[in-house]
Amino acid sequence: MRISGQSICILRTSEFTSDPRVDRLARFLIGQGADVRLVGINRSGIPKNREVSNGIRIERLTFSKRSRLPVGSILFAPFLGLWMMWSFLRLVKLRPSVVIACDFDAMIPSLLYGSFGRSSFIYNPHDFYADNFKKPIPDFVGSIVRFLEKRLVRRAKGLILPDISRVRQFSGSALPNHVVEVVNAPTDIVRDAVDLSRHDVPDGTMIVFYGGQLSKHRGLQTLVDAVHGMSGVHLVIAGHGEHEDYIKWYIANHLNCTFIGRVSHLDIMRLTNACAVVAAMYDPAIPNHLFASPNKLYESMCYGKPIIVNDGTRLADLVTSHNCGVVVPYGDRHAVESTLSRLRDDVDSRVQLGENGRRVFESQYVWSIMEQRLLRFFQSL
Repeated sequence: MRISGQSICILRTSEFTSDPRVDRLARFLIGQGADVRLVGINRSGIPKNREVSNGIRIERLTFSKRSRLPVGSILFAPFLGLWMMWSFLRLVKLRPSVVIACDFDAMIPSLLYGSFGRSSFIYNPHDFYADNFKKPIPDFVGSIVRFLEKRLVRRAKGLILPDISRVRQFSGSALPNHVVEVVNAPTDIVRDAVDLSRHDVPDGTMIVFYGGQLSKHRGLQTLVDAVHGMSGVHLVIAGHGEHEDYIKWYIANHLNCTFIGRVSHLDIMRLTNACAVVAAMYDPAIPNHLFASPNKLYESMCYGKPIIVNDGTRLADLVTSHNCGVVVPYGDRHAVESTLSRLRDDVDSRVQLGENGRRVFESQYVWSIMEQRLLRFFQSL
């Protein structure tokens, strides 16, 4: 398939305010001469329902510009249904030649539009949708969605995965003929760093950084408890999510911790460059976490920072094989505390782990390699 001149819509039930994976894909397609538009939903009441960001046109269905939608709750289902109908009507109006769905929610309007023979459909999942479901959502709902996602992926002309190991989540399903792995490697590598002194972070401390979704299933409480009271160590947390208020409250009761809140992805990069150690822990009880290979891994490698992850995950396998960080048991405060003490006291070892990651990143994960994979993928369709 020739990319130049194509009209492409990328659908996802997110705001696209901080979605580096979609941003990278959109910018690649624009660079190849495509007309790209992102179609999403306003979850948190941001003031804009249409905007142009970095040359990318974004449209969001907005229910309220003052309050958040109940994401993560069964109460979100009606909003989701309305978004599916709205996004289908937007596709009919826009008439793209290619639709890229970034989650199961987006598959429905994409396939409905494609059933009229109007477009090619590509699936670009960030993770396996049904494996994100948690209580109180009934198990049978997850089973139905799992069945449907495996059935519907067969209708895609191509499949883009952040880690090729995720094909195991589609076991029992016939996959598209065209499958490509495009890891979450950064595109623009900023070389400046955030001045953390303006956030009251003491000079001379070993800064541990977590940037991303604020969830109870990311080991943040364990990390905060481990850092609390440690001399020479300071934890900085940036991001947003469903448990943002809880985590902000929890940090307020601990020393050696700074909460920054929602920042841009470029600032995530600058904060990564400013820190000494990156943390990225994922509760292995969540099935999708077993296959996580997040932005944080490749950003830490890019900047030569060792990363702390937990065992029982694909992320741990990557860190071990590249020798670019430390693996600890999930939820084990003492193991995290011991690891931080060791990294604080043995600077040479800390630097070596970071350099190991940087070398692997430069040889295997730079964005130019991912661009070539994407180019071959689209040309093969």
